[in-house]
Amino acid sequence: MICDSRLATATHLAQGYRDLPYFSHALELLMHETIERHMPSRRGSAAPGAAAGSGPAPAPDDHTVLANVVQFAEQFPNYVDVIVQCARKTEVDSWPDLFHYAGDPVELFEVRSPWPGARYARSAALTWCEGTH
Repeated sequence: MICDSRLATATHLAQGYRDLPYFSHALELLMHETIERHMPSRRGSAAPGAAAGSGPAPAPDDHTVLANVVQFAEQFPNYVDVIVQCARKTEVDSWPDLFHYAGDPVELFEVRSPWPGARYARSAALTWCEGTH
């Protein structure tokens, strides 16, 4: 549902599970797997096995999938913690893709996250931001 932009339906279904103790971790895994499988910076060029014009409808491009996953995660109160945890586990070369959709890493980690580990993530984000500008 998320891949084909049925975010409202996916969010409605997920609302019933948001209070489960592992829900945040499930969102984190969804985001991490999306980055690992779909982002060109992680896997090289085009999607393996992708053939133009095959199937009834074209698959969404990789960036649309990540944008949809981030937009889905934003619907839940633990969004910033999910981003922090995902960033910790994601290779730094994927951070431009992640933060393009998730938002400014310094603002996310410094201002919005109550999680103590956000200090580490903020330091890493600051280092990365300084290296890209």
